[in-house]
Amino acid sequence: MAGTNAVAVKTALLSLFRAAIAPVRIDDAYFGRLEEREYVYFGHITAVQEPFAFRAGARQPRLEELTIPLHLEVVKPAAFTADTDARIGVIGREVEEALAADPTQAALGVPGLMAAWISAATLTSFYPSDGMAASELVYTITAQSDLG
Repeated sequence: MAGTNAVAVKTALLSLFRAAIAPVRIDDAYFGRLEEREYVYFGHITAVQEPFAFRAGARQPRLEELTIPLHLEVVKPAAFTADTDARIGVIGREVEEALAADPTQAALGVPGLMAAWISAATLTSFYPSDGMAASELVYTITAQSDLG
């Protein structure tokens, strides 16, 4: 396999999380602001790869580590950030449990994918306008692949 596993991993995670957090809306990229919502989307994915190496005329295996931000947003009218924090915690737990259920992510069916896990999280709570409360939880998912 050559190139990157970024697209395949993102597509597989989208399917995994879509099933885990239904009916919460999830998209493969940011779709724009809505007034009231529960929304999940993927951010800018980066990859660190070992360079191609050849030995005795054959390409050697190489590893790739993806950093995948997953944004969870909850916006509610006539609410406090404690309310949106509580709801985002529930959605976040569903995401975490879906990913942790299979640490090797064999069920995702992505060739070369060895493991995927949540490696960091950031929670931001705020009041975007009068009478609205919002929380954003950003998970950093790390995925390691053998690109062969």
